[in-house]
Amino acid sequence: MPLKKAFIYVVCGAVLWITVLSGFTIYGCYRLQKMILPVSNEAILTIVSTNPDGKKSEQQQRFEFGKETSIPVGIAVGIDYDREPDPEKYVTAEENLAVEFTVDRIDNNFTLLSPKRQLVYTALSAAKIILPLIYAVVGILLCAAWFYREKLQRPIQVLMEASENIAHENLDFSLSCGNRDELGTLCDSFETMRQALVEKHRELWGMVDERRRLMASVAHDLRNPISIMEGYLEYLRTHIPKQDLSREDMTSMIDQTSEAAARLKRYTDSLQDIYRIEEQELHKTAVLLPELLNDMADSFELLAEKAQIRLTVINSAPACRVKLDGQILYRILENVFVNALRFARIQIQIQFSLENHMLTVRITDDGPGFPESILQQNRFVPITTDKTGKHTGLGLAVCSVLCRKHGGSLKLKNQDCGGACAVIQIFAEKF
Repeated sequence: MPLKKAFIYVVCGAVLWITVLSGFTIYGCYRLQKMILPVSNEAILTIVSTNPDGKKSEQQQRFEFGKETSIPVGIAVGIDYDREPDPEKYVTAEENLAVEFTVDRIDNNFTLLSPKRQLVYTALSAAKIILPLIYAVVGILLCAAWFYREKLQRPIQVLMEASENIAHENLDFSLSCGNRDELGTLCDSFETMRQALVEKHRELWGMVDERRRLMASVAHDLRNPISIMEGYLEYLRTHIPKQDLSREDMTSMIDQTSEAAARLKRYTDSLQDIYRIEEQELHKTAVLLPELLNDMADSFELLAEKAQIRLTVINSAPACRVKLDGQILYRILENVFVNALRFARIQIQIQFSLENHMLTVRITDDGPGFPESILQQNRFVPITTDKTGKHTGLGLAVCSVLCRKHGGSLKLKNQDCGGACAVIQIFAEKF
């Protein structure tokens, strides 16, 4: 139930109970007052008679309500008893032409009560005013306390504890208050945010771990050319003074040193490329599918023909408009395709598909596949078997960074029938 609706129900219930309790209190005090000072049941009947000659006479009779009372006929009909009756005439009511009756109730007097009864009577009069006010104040306080305890306390406590955990970088907790109102929705949103933070935290640490592995692998690979350069330089430093080196040996050593230096340069350029890519901003534009994918496949067809490799393209992407960075996508596909081209024996297959705003590209080859050590690490470290030093093996690491920047991923695996398979996914929103 929404908080607003629940609050209205609670307030209406409190008002109803306050009204009922106040009504019973006022009625009880009234009844007690009547017991202390009951209303008199006696009254005085006053009869004013006007004779034909204009003379008025007044007669009074005390009586009690609900009981029979004897009223003289003369008083009842307004006969003037002060006048001497005429024995020769009958007494008739027509002798008086006007008769007025007045009934006055006889009230009990407050001053006739004892001091204790007067105090109790006064206290009851004050209670009829004060107690309803007390009921209203207490009812409001109880209503607020109940509403806070049942609707606000638990969600606020949960949110405060969650905020403290996040402030202390502790995301290993769950968030649930059990309410189905606005605060319950807020707790659910907070839990969604916590889960997103956990995923971002896990992704961040994965990137840090991946970079650490990458740096360790690159540092290991850099030792080879550095060792070669140091070895040749030390050899030259030792034998040049002796002048026992032939021109051919010196030329060979210089060439080997130059090649090692070039390899070092390629490694440093690749590392700089990775850092630039991580800072590069995406420039998404509206593109048409499957036309864009077909154009990319045509350019890869030329590379495959040059390498005498058969290329099969399966494009099942529907005709639609999506937002993506075409240059980034082409760079990813080119790096992965060139890597497959180096190891493929006869053929390479590219499959395009689009589902749930995620563009998926599968590039498979019939080569030896990826080393098991690389697949078990599930990290993109330099992958190369090139002994010439022309390939640093950082291409897939670059592709992985580009895929993550585009809201996707790069996964490597081997096919059951043999050969490598690279699954590329990037976020492509339809519109």
